[in-house]
Amino acid sequence: MTEQVSNVVYNLSEPFIGKATGQLQGTLQHIVTEVAVSKTLRWLLGWEKRGFIELAMVHTISQPFLGALFFGEDIKSLSSAPGNGQAIFDGAKQTPAVLIAAYILKTGQKGLHLPWFTLRDLGVTIASKMASRLVENNIYSSLTPGMQRATTAHDNMIAVQKHASRFVGE
Repeated sequence: MTEQVSNVVYNLSEPFIGKATGQLQGTLQHIVTEVAVSKTLRWLLGWEKRGFIELAMVHTISQPFLGALFFGEDIKSLSSAPGNGQAIFDGAKQTPAVLIAAYILKTGQKGLHLPWFTLRDLGVTIASKMASRLVENNIYSSLTPGMQRATTAHDNMIAVQKHASRFVGE
């Protein structure tokens, strides 16, 4: 039982204290991109105005689940220069992690409840994830070498999470 508890603590903290060079920076870069794209998309569409803090909390909470719920083929690291179509598809596959994180945040705010997402919630979440990965893919070559290493470390973390997952791992 203690091993299971320590695994939970490890999995929740890994995105933030991982030993891979640049992993924390990669996690933070990913969260900032997600929040900026989500906030912009919501503003452009006039949908559900959410604050920066709320969006940052949801995307921070989602980090330990990104790989654990990443169905299908492994994420294509941005260092391998995937096409935009692949980047959009990889972004969409990260949606379940954000939905789980939103549920966890709501549970913390109002207590245990049945998950409830409207089509609008689901649509804006999927669109935001796809657009974020597309933005990351298109700016990757313009990043400094340190930022590129950090992005690659974050992608590698997602791949490791996926392979260790009981849901989608091998």
